[in-house]
This record gives sequence, C-alpha cells and structure tokens, in this order.
Amino acid sequence: MKRKRLLSAFTLISISLVYSSCTNKEYASGDKPILIREQGSFAVGGSVIQSPGTFDPVNNTSPAGQTFHGDHAYVFYRIPQDARQLPLVFWHGYGQFPKDSDSLEQYFRQMTPDTGPIDIDVNSDAVAELFEKIGPGILVTHSHSGGMGWDTVLKTDHIRAIISYEPGSNFVFPEGEVPPALPSSSGSLEAVGIPMPEFKKLTQIPIIIYYGDNIPEQRNDENPGQDGWRVRLEMTRLWAEAVNRHGGDVTVVHLPEIGIHGNTHFPFSDLNNVEIADLMSGFLNEKGLN
Repeated sequence: MKRKRLLSAFTLISISLVYSSCTNKEYASGDKPILIREQGSFAVGGSVIQSPGTFDPVNNTSPAGQTFHGDHAYVFYRIPQDARQLPLVFWHGYGQFPKDSDSLEQYFRQMTPDTGPIDIDVNSDAVAELFEKIGPGILVTHSHSGGMGWDTVLKTDHIRAIISYEPGSNFVFPEGEVPPALPSSSGSLEAVGIPMPEFKKLTQIPIIIYYGDNIPEQRNDENPGQDGWRVRLEMTRLWAEAVNRHGGDVTVVHLPEIGIHGNTHFPFSDLNNVEIADLMSGFLNEKGLN
C-alpha cells in the first residue's frame, strides 16, 4: 500500500504535519526566519499480523511467532516557535513520498513503487487514526489523496477543513444522487454512492478545491492525460453542488478563472507557489481557522 507523510511540503502512507507560525509574505521576503521548536516522526494506525507458533530466539529466521507490521501511516512533523492552534496535515498524491525537498524536476526520481494494490479504506483508516492521535487539524490533499480525504472525513470528527489540490478520484455522492459516469479519452470517471448520513458529514466543514491551468474545455483525444482532468474538474463541480445542496460549504476554484495562469498539476511547487499559498491562507482566515 502507499504510505504518506506529515510535513509542510506534502502521506508507507506518508503524511506531513506542520504547525504554521508565520505568513507567506514574511517567509518569502526573508525578513523573519522560521524557527523550529520540535521535529520528528512516528507511525500511526495499521495492523499487526503474527505467524502461528512460538518465536524461537535461537532459530530467529523461522517465521514461527514472528510479526509483520503494516498498513500504517508514516508521519513526519515540524512544530515552529509560536505555533498556531491547528496543524496542517499534508497528504500527497499517487506515487509520491515526501522524502525531502527535491524539486518537481526530480519527481520521477522520488516516486515510490507500488508494493501492492491501493486500498482506499486502509489508507483513510490510517489517516483517520492520525487525527484521533493529534486532535483537530486541517487536511491538505493533492491528486489521488483528494478522494481518500473525503473518506477520512467519514471516519473522524477532528478534521476542521479540507484544502484539496486537483483531486482526481473517489467522488462520493448520496445514494440515489450519483451522476452518470463521465467519459474521456483516458477512460470514464465514475462516482461512488454512500448512505446519506455518511455523506452529511461532508457538509459540516468548509472545503476548498483548486485546479490549475491547461485543462481542456472540450474532449481532447490527442492528449488523454489532459482530457482526464477535464472530466475530473467537471465531476468536482457536480460534487460541490451536491454537498452544497445538502447544506455544505464547498468552493471550487479554477485558477485561470480568477486570473492565475500557467499552473501545473503541482501548483504548490510552481514558480508562483507563494501566490498559491496566499490563497490557502486567505481561505483559512475567512473561515476563522488561521
């Protein structure tokens, strides 16, 4: 399973947990350095499987009585001086592992190979356990973790808001309100139906979703990769309408529509990432969460 990490960048799952302490402008100008009070890592959630038999310390290569630990989230955290009340929990997308601060240019060098099929329930269970451990916080997702983020909200009451960058899967709708699959040249995107009481949990927190540039408005058979994001943006808008129709607070921001152009699938790594971070900070301020 994929693991994700907790940090101020972006969850064997691995997740990054950051307690913010300064504004983006202060960081960008260099006027006020970030002082780290504490940093470290830990594992949370998961399960332990034990082989039958009794462990023999003399014959310790025998599987008898041995244990296998897995399905947990690996969490790296940083706590700055004068930390704010709510941490930001960063959960990256498919194939990524926030091992260090490598640039986007090094993306394929830092990808983590699959060690098994992705299991949305296993991953969201682990991240829900993280919130049970740390308490209230804000979940920041990207790409494939976006859909797993919706599932995580259903399993813990400690998520105070979600900020999602280009979510691409597992859009959950109330049973009986699931829209038809959306076809694209990269395949059809299907939504998922869940019971209304579970869906209503998504209406209890503010959610904002950002999509970057270069997403076609019409079907594009020559570039299936781009065309897949056309239907993901369309499905996101249908999903936001459904959540808001039932009393929720979801905002979808397509960056070119607000005058911000050129962003990729990784807006937090693009050259205008301070401008992108300011949007997130503005959202948190607006919702009284910053």
